[in-house]
Amino acid sequence: MKYSIKLKYYVQHYNKDGFSLIELIISIAIMAILIGISVPSFTSIIARNNVVTQTNTIFESLYLARSYAITQQKNVHVCHMSKPDSLECHQQRDYNTAWSNGWLIFADVNNTNEYDDGDNLIRAFQASERANIVFNQQGRLRFFPDGSARSAGFYVCDKQQKNYRHVYLLHSGRARANETITAQQKSHCDNA
Repeated sequence: MKYSIKLKYYVQHYNKDGFSLIELIISIAIMAILIGISVPSFTSIIARNNVVTQTNTIFESLYLARSYAITQQKNVHVCHMSKPDSLECHQQRDYNTAWSNGWLIFADVNNTNEYDDGDNLIRAFQASERANIVFNQQGRLRFFPDGSARSAGFYVCDKQQKNYRHVYLLHSGRARANETITAQQKSHCDNA
């Protein structure tokens, strides 16, 4: 009973006219300011998450290739695709090559060092359109039956939002990641 009397009093005395035009304009202005502040930070979060996702995809690829090489006792190659969804390795093997079309992992059954009909395709990975991925060595990446590989690395970046990651592969075949990269590494990634 007490609460209904208070509510009745509030409705009668304070809510007669609703919102005034000034109150509505101020509310809209405050909402616009809050949206203007949150959109750039939200865009930055999305870009950072995209770079982290691509970094995790590279980790998954390297782990898969190494595991297959060890369990099947085969040389396993990781190469970048010539075109998205092409399932063929690109012939360009320069330093700091962009892997933005995606990459293949295959077991080199016939030991030709090329992906052909005699080999086992383990998996094809698609790269994100929003992030650059650069392989910092010349040639391809190969895992040996003991799980080892040559030391190499990948730069993953979104140059518009200035997000960078460096995935580096140790000679043992294990991968690590680092968020701090040099200016030269940033340049390679940005210009890919």
